[in-house]
Amino acid sequence: IEVIDKNLTSQLELTITQFKFCSIATDESTDTNDTAQLVLFIRSVDENFEIIEELVCMCYLKRM
Repeated sequence: IEVIDKNLTSQLELTITQFKFCSIATDESTDTNDTAQLVLFIRSVDENFEIIEELVCMCYLKRM
Protein backbone atom coordinates (compact mmCIF):
# COMPACT_ATOMS: atom_id res chain seq x y z
CA ILE A 1 0.00 0.00 0.00
CA GLU A 2 2.86 2.38 0.77
CA VAL A 3 4.34 1.82 -2.70
CA ILE A 4 0.99 2.62 -4.31
CA ASP A 5 0.66 5.71 -2.10
CA LYS A 6 4.10 6.98 -3.13
CA ASN A 7 3.37 6.32 -6.80
CA LEU A 8 0.03 8.16 -6.70
CA THR A 9 1.59 11.05 -4.79
CA SER A 10 4.35 11.34 -7.39
CA GLN A 11 1.80 11.32 -10.21
CA LEU A 12 -0.26 14.02 -8.49
CA GLU A 13 2.82 16.19 -7.92
CA LEU A 14 3.76 15.87 -11.59
CA THR A 15 0.22 16.73 -12.68
CA ILE A 16 0.14 19.79 -10.42
CA THR A 17 3.27 21.22 -12.03
CA GLN A 18 1.45 21.30 -15.39
CA PHE A 19 -1.51 23.36 -14.14
CA LYS A 20 -2.05 26.80 -15.63
CA PHE A 21 -4.51 27.82 -12.88
CA CYS A 22 -5.82 25.91 -9.89
CA SER A 23 -8.02 26.13 -6.82
CA ILE A 24 -8.51 24.04 -3.71
CA ALA A 25 -12.02 22.74 -3.07
CA THR A 26 -13.54 20.95 -0.10
CA ASP A 27 -16.72 18.97 0.35
CA GLU A 28 -18.32 17.34 3.37
CA SER A 29 -20.60 14.35 3.41
CA THR A 30 -21.87 11.72 5.81
CA ASP A 31 -21.48 8.00 5.17
CA THR A 32 -23.99 5.25 5.98
CA ASN A 33 -22.74 5.09 9.60
CA ASP A 34 -23.37 8.84 10.14
CA THR A 35 -19.63 9.52 10.12
CA ALA A 36 -18.77 12.93 8.68
CA GLN A 37 -16.11 12.97 5.97
CA LEU A 38 -14.14 15.91 4.62
CA VAL A 39 -12.82 15.62 1.07
CA LEU A 40 -10.09 17.91 -0.28
CA PHE A 41 -9.41 18.15 -3.98
CA ILE A 42 -7.68 20.37 -6.51
CA ARG A 43 -9.47 21.76 -9.54
CA SER A 44 -7.36 23.16 -12.33
CA VAL A 45 -7.18 24.27 -15.93
CA ASP A 46 -4.30 23.04 -18.06
CA GLU A 47 -2.66 24.75 -21.05
CA ASN A 48 -5.45 23.42 -23.33
CA PHE A 49 -8.09 24.90 -21.01
CA GLU A 50 -9.28 21.44 -20.00
CA ILE A 51 -10.66 21.22 -16.47
CA ILE A 52 -9.00 18.62 -14.25
CA GLU A 53 -10.08 17.56 -10.77
CA GLU A 54 -7.79 15.49 -8.55
CA LEU A 55 -8.60 14.03 -5.14
CA VAL A 56 -5.98 15.02 -2.55
CA CYS A 57 -7.32 13.38 0.61
CA MET A 58 -10.36 12.25 2.55
CA CYS A 59 -10.52 12.63 6.33
CA TYR A 60 -13.04 11.35 8.82
CA LEU A 61 -14.28 14.03 11.20
CA LYS A 62 -14.83 13.38 14.90
CA ARG A 63 -17.17 15.08 17.30
CA MET A 64 -15.48 17.01 20.06
